[in-house]
Amino acid sequence: MPTLAHALLVALKEHGAGEIFGIPGDFVLALFKVIEESNILPNFALSHEPAVGFAADASCAIMAASALRS
Repeated sequence: MPTLAHALLVALKEHGAGEIFGIPGDFVLALFKVIEESNILPNFALSHEPAVGFAADASCAIMAASALRS
């Protein structure tokens, strides 16, 4: 039986999410465990809040640039 976390990951992927960026912490450890074990979306866990934003922004820019070239 799928959990809420699993359903959320499936919905994110179906709506076009390509990867997940975040900071694992006390309140989201269970979610990060599902993210890692399910392999539905690639997970990039960082420990610095601005780095998460920079990484997500860079990924978006790279993906948009590659989509324009294809």
